[in-house]
Amino acid sequence: MPRVIGRQTHNAPATNPEEYYRREGLYRCMSKSTIIEKTNDEVNLTDVDIIKEPVVDLGQVDPASHTESNIGQFYTVPEEISKRVLSYFFTKRFQSECQMTGSTSLMIRRPALEVLQHLKGLPQGASPPKFILYGGDGRGKSLSLVHVLHYCYSAGWFILPVPSVFNWVHGKSSLQVSTYNADRFDQPEEAAAWLQVCRSINSKFLTELKTSQQYNFGKRDSTGKGEPLGKVIDMGLRRANYATDAVGVLLKEIRNNPSLQVLYAVNEFNGFFLKTTFKDANQRWIRPKRLSLVHHFTELLHPHMAWNGEKRNQSSQISDLLGEKGLSAVQHSTNILVPCYSEEELDSCLWFFKKRGALTKGNVTEHLNSKVTKEVAFLSEYEPPIVSYLCRRC
Repeated sequence: MPRVIGRQTHNAPATNPEEYYRREGLYRCMSKSTIIEKTNDEVNLTDVDIIKEPVVDLGQVDPASHTESNIGQFYTVPEEISKRVLSYFFTKRFQSECQMTGSTSLMIRRPALEVLQHLKGLPQGASPPKFILYGGDGRGKSLSLVHVLHYCYSAGWFILPVPSVFNWVHGKSSLQVSTYNADRFDQPEEAAAWLQVCRSINSKFLTELKTSQQYNFGKRDSTGKGEPLGKVIDMGLRRANYATDAVGVLLKEIRNNPSLQVLYAVNEFNGFFLKTTFKDANQRWIRPKRLSLVHHFTELLHPHMAWNGEKRNQSSQISDLLGEKGLSAVQHSTNILVPCYSEEELDSCLWFFKKRGALTKGNVTEHLNSKVTKEVAFLSEYEPPIVSYLCRRC
C-alpha cells in the first residue's frame, strides 16, 4: 500500500544567494570583504583554536544503516541512483553544492531519520502512515525527502514521485478540456513528463507488473488485460492526448495492488489546495481539483500516504500552509519540523566542505578553527542556505 511524504515552504526563495543573504538582514555588522578574506594578522591560530577533524564523510553506505549516531554526518549517493531516481527532487542550491564537492552527498538529519524509523517499524498489514515535512524556506525539507526516497528505493519500493506540484498549478503548460470529464482540464505536456519520470525510477516494476483489465484509449487504441504496466506508459507517450488518461490508469493499478510497498512522495504538497494561475473560457480561475493531474493524485490521499508540502507565505504553521481542505486530507498525519542546523550540524557541514576542497580562502584551507565556525554561525544564524553561500565565498 502507498505511503505519502510531503514538504512545505513558507517564503519564496530569493533569486540568488546574495539576494537571500541581503533579504535576511545579514549584511549587518560585517562587510563582504570581512566575510570572504582573513589576513594572517586577523586570525591567530592557537592549539586551543584548532579543532581536531571529526568523521563527517561516511562514503557510500546503505541508508537503512543510518542511526541517530550518524546525525550530522554526510553519506554519498551512488551516481546512477542520484541521476536516475533522486535528481528530480534536487534544489538548485543542492545542485550547486554537488558541483562544489564533486559528489551527491546528503547530510543525515533527524527529520528524515524519524520517517525511516516509522517505516522500518511498521507492522505487517498496518494502515500506511502519512508524514508532512514542514519548516522555513531552505532548511532541508526537500533533502530530507530525498533521503527517504533513497531508503525506499533501495528497499525495493515502488515510487510515485511528484517533484513539484507548483509546476502543475502555476505552470505555463497548455490546457485542454478532458475527453473523459468535460469539467476537468488535461495537461498533456506535464502528464507526459511525469510518465517519463515514473518510468525512469520504476523501470523494473513496469515490466513485471501486469494490468488487471483492458483499457481503451480513444476509439481505436487499447491495452489488454495482463499486459506489462509499461505498455500503459508507452501508450501515453505515443500520443499526447492519451498522456493524462495513462497517468490515471497507472495510479489506479498501483493503488489496487496490495502486494506493493509504495512511497507516494510529493514536493510542495499544499499546492494541491491553493489557487492556480489558470483561467477557463469564461475567465474564471480554475480550482486545482479541476486539473486532471491534481484530481488523480489527490485521490490517492484517501486514505493512505506521505508528503513534502510547500506554501509561499510568511507562516510555517501546518494550518496556514494547508488550509481547511488540505487539513482534511491529512488527518492522522505525523508532522515533522525541519529546523535550522544545530551547532553540531554546522560544524559537520564546514568540515565536510573543507574535506572536499570547497573552502579555499586564507587559513581555512589549512585549519578550521573555532573563530571561523563562530563567525559563520553568527552571520548565518544556522540557516542552511546562508551557510552554503558563505562556504562558497570562503
